[in-house]
Formats: sequence, structure tokens, C-alpha cells
Amino acid sequence: MAVTRPRKRAVPAVAAMRTRAPSGASLNFIIEVLPLSIRRCAKRPRGGRSAFHGRRCACGASTPFARFNSISQQVSLTELKGLLGGYNAERERRRGMREPFSLEKIHLSTGMHVSFDGRCYELSLDEPLGRGTMRTFVVSPWFLASTVDFEVERCPNLLPPQDGDAGRLLDDTWFSMNFCMEGRCEVLVPSEGFAVVGTGDFCVGHARTQPGEFQYPLGRYRGVELFVSTRVLRDPSFAALAETGIPLDAWVGGPDTTVVFSGDWALNDAMERIGTAAERLDAARCKIGLMGLLSDLFTRDFSAARPPTFLTPAQMGMVRAVRDEVERAPAEPHDVRALARRFGVGAATLNGYFRSVQGMSVAAFVRDRRMRLAADLLASTRLNVAEVALRAGYSNPSKFAEAFKRLQGAAPSEYRRSRAVPPRGIA
Repeated sequence: MAVTRPRKRAVPAVAAMRTRAPSGASLNFIIEVLPLSIRRCAKRPRGGRSAFHGRRCACGASTPFARFNSISQQVSLTELKGLLGGYNAERERRRGMREPFSLEKIHLSTGMHVSFDGRCYELSLDEPLGRGTMRTFVVSPWFLASTVDFEVERCPNLLPPQDGDAGRLLDDTWFSMNFCMEGRCEVLVPSEGFAVVGTGDFCVGHARTQPGEFQYPLGRYRGVELFVSTRVLRDPSFAALAETGIPLDAWVGGPDTTVVFSGDWALNDAMERIGTAAERLDAARCKIGLMGLLSDLFTRDFSAARPPTFLTPAQMGMVRAVRDEVERAPAEPHDVRALARRFGVGAATLNGYFRSVQGMSVAAFVRDRRMRLAADLLASTRLNVAEVALRAGYSNPSKFAEAFKRLQGAAPSEYRRSRAVPPRGIA
């Protein structure tokens, strides 16, 4: 007597595919397992059985390939290939999560090196720029969290020159947030001037154009920087953020803007927690932190926020001109009264502008740059101390030695011995 096999029920994953796009485990199975299974099953002889049919692991559970064979009995190979075609875009999107943009699009200046390990970008700096690292954790395709530790005065922008939208790494849906933990950074405030973001300041803004370089007046900057796209509102993992009704699209779509909140420790603490989570590659805590941060941020009155230090473009131009002139020739005399007359302002006014950016007067800045030059000559040449003093702008070696010890904590000869460079006359 013939035995009638009971009809197998359709596998839930396939039934779901026939009616709607699967999600969760079934989507993972389709994207990650089926392509390999189809390739192998396509090679089997007509009417034959897959080498994986019915295979079980040591614990007795069916392998993914046994599950595939169960599915393949319900639909044809052609149908399965057609189903997979609809998920190619999703597969590519997942690959994009691992590397949001190609390293080939990044512009690297001398002294800059970038790597990507599958989860983080790391920018490392060396000479002639200085030293430092910026580590950027790819939390999601729409959220990047960076920790910055620089000992530089200038850092070129990684973004290539922008001609319209061609080659742009981050489009107009992105904005950034910065928390300065140490040092200072010059920030452009569109249509107004420049803000100097210092320790304890939080800055948020968006702009359609990018500066050619970032400037750190004190030669030191440590902080947390977040890059966020408004597309997070349509990311299921940020569903709670979308429910708050935060007007991200309207704000980012409006005029370019930069807002600085000084000493707002609720915002600063949130940024510091996200930075810590990013260093640990903890995506869940980064996302939770971002949702809390944005919810709190958009309860504030942006129009009332003012940076503690703000300069017009003309005022910042004076500061940069003086700074560049001193750095080009620190040994030359740089009288603040003569410099001020050149710009049509008083010496006290110019000193005030300069101090607000550099943290010191023009005269103090000149001394600092002269001592840096002298320290470099003592450590890298065999010039005697009198010649070093002359090249650093001091005609009196005794006054030079006194100033050097006051700023460096050691006499010139002691400093040279600590660097193991014996004096042998003029090189």
C-alpha cells in the first residue's frame, strides 16, 4: 500500500517573503546565508540531493543549510534567486555601514595618515603638523562619534575642495557638535565672525562650506566631536528620537549657523559620556547618549547663546596677521604700538583682540616664539649659547639666559645637556 507523505507546511520565512519584506533574523538569514546556499545547490545534479541536506551540528540542531533545503522544497531555485534580487540594496547598505565613505575621497596633507579597521577611522598626525590622533567610531551610517587629542596649531581639513556637491563626503543633512575639554579652537560663526571655543564650551552648528584648515591657538586641543545626519530620524534604532518631534530637518535645512553654549555642564557631561562610549566601541550607549543629548539641546534658546569670546572678521584678521608675522620672523622686533598703528587701532585694543584668541599679549607671544626657536637651536645644532641668543632676537646673552630659564625651567646650557647635544662653536 502506497504511503502518502504529509504535506509540509510553508516555512514562515518564505511565507513572509511572499507577502512582505522580512525583518530581523529572517532578513539576516536571507542576506547572509541564502547566496552561498543557492550557489552550492545550483551545482548539484538534476534530481540530486544537496550535500548539506539534513545535516545537523553536534548539539542536534539543524544547520542553516539544512534549513535552506527545507525552504528550497517549497519554492523553486528561480524563485529564490528572484527573492534575493530584492535584497541586494539592503546588502549594499549594510556594507556601507562598515565604511561610510571611501578613503580615496579624503584629502591628506603631509603629516596626515588615515586608516579604517571596519569600525573606526583613525587620523594620526606627525611632523610637520605636530602630534595627535582623532579616532572616529562609526556608530551608524548617520552618526559618527570622534575623540580628539591634538598637539598642533593648525590641522588641514580632510574634505577635498568643494565644487558644488561633487565629491562631498558629508552632504547638507549633516551637522556637528563639539565639546572642548582642553585648549582652544577657532570657529566660524556664519554672517557674524569668529568664536573662540575654549575649555568647557559646547558648540553645535552646520554649514554648506568647509574651512581649509582648523586652527588651535594654544597648540593643544582635546575634546569630543559628533557628526550627525538628519537621517537618524528615519533610522529605526533612533525611533524614540523621532517621536520627540525635534525639528532637525528644519534647523539643518535653514541658514548656516553656529551656536556656542559656555559652561553648560548638562550638555558637556552628555558629550563626555558619548566620547567614553565611543572609545569602548559601545554603539548602544552612543545612540542612547545622542538621543538624550539632542532632546536636551533643543529645549534651549539658541538665540540667547553667545560665546564668551567673539571677534568680527576684521578683528580676527588683525590677530592672524600679527600671529603670522611673528611666527615667520620671531627674532625681529615686533612693537605692539607700531603694529596697532598699521591697523588703525590702539595698542591696548590690539592686545585685547590678541589675548582673547591666543591667551597672551603680543609681547608675551613674541617671547614665547623666541624661546621655542632657541630651544630648537639648542637641541638640534652646535651653536654656542651667545649665537643662539642672537638668532633668537637677544643681543644680550645674560638677558636671554634669564628669560630662557624663566620660561623653560632650566638654563640654556642645562637644557642642551639634557638633550645630549654638546656645544662645539658655530655650526
